[in-house]
Order: sequence, then C-alpha cells, then structure tokens
Amino acid sequence: TPQMHPELPAQCGKILSILDSPTDSHLYLVCENGYVITLPGCPKCVKESAYPEKFLSAAIHDSTLEIQCQGGGTVSVLLAALQQLRTSWSYALPALKAGIISGDIHVNGITGSTGAGQKPSATTHFSWRNDNCSIYKAFTHQHLLEINQTVQELHPGYDGRVLFIPQRGCFSRGIFVTAYAKCDTPIEEARALYREYYGGAAFTHVVDKCPDMKQVVNTNKALVHVDRFEDQLLMVSCIDNLLKGAVGQAVQNMNLMFGLDEKAGLGLKASAF
Repeated sequence: TPQMHPELPAQCGKILSILDSPTDSHLYLVCENGYVITLPGCPKCVKESAYPEKFLSAAIHDSTLEIQCQGGGTVSVLLAALQQLRTSWSYALPALKAGIISGDIHVNGITGSTGAGQKPSATTHFSWRNDNCSIYKAFTHQHLLEINQTVQELHPGYDGRVLFIPQRGCFSRGIFVTAYAKCDTPIEEARALYREYYGGAAFTHVVDKCPDMKQVVNTNKALVHVDRFEDQLLMVSCIDNLLKGAVGQAVQNMNLMFGLDEKAGLGLKASAF
C-alpha cells in the first residue's frame, strides 16, 4: 500500500530509480517529475513479482497505483493513507505554507511501540520499552524523503533544512511531535492562521493549551497547538498512531470516497476525557 501525497498527479511519469532501503522493508520509486513514491509493508510481494525488473512508469487510476514493468508486466497496488510520523508532522505545515517561518525546522517526534510495525525486535519488546526512551534514525529517517518533497511543494525554494529526531517512547499508542523554527509573526496572527486553516477539518482541533497525548489516544482526533518564544514558533501536535495515524484515517478517507459522512464510524472517546 503506497503512501502518497494527496495531490500526486495522475501521470507520475518515468521512474528514474528504485531505492531499496537496507534498514526497513520499503521501496522508494523516484519519478521524473520529482515525486517519490514509498511502497512500505508490501515490497516483499512486489520484489517477488516484478523486482529486480525495472519499473518503467507509474500512473494512478481511481484508487489504484499501476506500475508498468519491463517486459510488459504490471504491478497494481491500492493507495493508502499517510504514514504515522508524516501525518503527525504535517500539522506544522500551515506556518510553512503561509511563509511565516524561515531557516531550519527542528522536529522531535516520540512514538509508541505500536508504531514499530508487526515484526518483533529487541527495541519493541515491552520489557525493553517500558520505563525507557531512546532515539533512532536521527536525521536520516526514511520519511524525510517525502517530508522534504512536501516542504518544497508548499513553499518552493525553501532553503531551510528539516532536522528530525525520532524517539521511541515508553508507551504503547500515540505520537507526540514538537517542531520549531524562526518566526517574526505575532503569536495572535499565527494562531488565527492555524484556526482558519483547520476551520473545516472534521477531526483536527487547534487548542489554546499544549495538549496531552491521552486526549487523543483511542480517537481519530489530532490536537494542534502553536506558541511563540522570542523569535521561535513552537508547533505541537499529537495523534493516536493506530487511528488518526493509520486505520482511522483510512476509514475517514473511505467515507469521503463513497460520499458518506466523514465522521461515520469514528465517534470515539479518548482514554482520558
């Protein structure tokens, strides 16, 4: 199930290169129009059926990505929701799109053990995660490819770096992200910008106080908070990685695709309310 930017064009064009990550099960398809398509979770079947054949081009038909392979073969995969860390980080983007931040964007994201996938490992075992905290893939996380792509789409020519430090948290569910960057805009204007940007969002709420993660666990909600300290704009977001970061977002997308109430099936209460 590829994770794709919602505005990815129907014709992705020629695939220039395939990056096979040595640290996870992902494949990255680099297209001639500059887009990067991530194929997480299912590359095993892709590799067995088509890889190492060369992927030639990609196109989107309805909700399916069709990849043309050398020799006439086709690999079809369904489009899916954004991945967890990309989802949680994306709530910082209104400031970027509005051009009110500049320079490097410093991002810290702490995620629960359920965000580590299905494959057991030493760092996901409860006895290791409990009462513990550690970083992983500092400055090199695979989602940075897509994050940097989105940065350039929202603010072409943006010359600041995204400096991302992911952390393993000592809890099961949730992602808590803090990001900050240089900003000269008064905080009242920045908050008004965020409220307007998310004004029509079904599940995203801009809150006045810094949120607690328990307010979103077991829900499809995203809580966003912004504040300013001297010349730095602080952007905070938290979600449940298993709902808003995964299946909840998928149900929300399905509701929209089939013309249903966007909130159908998602009226859930948080673990603390």
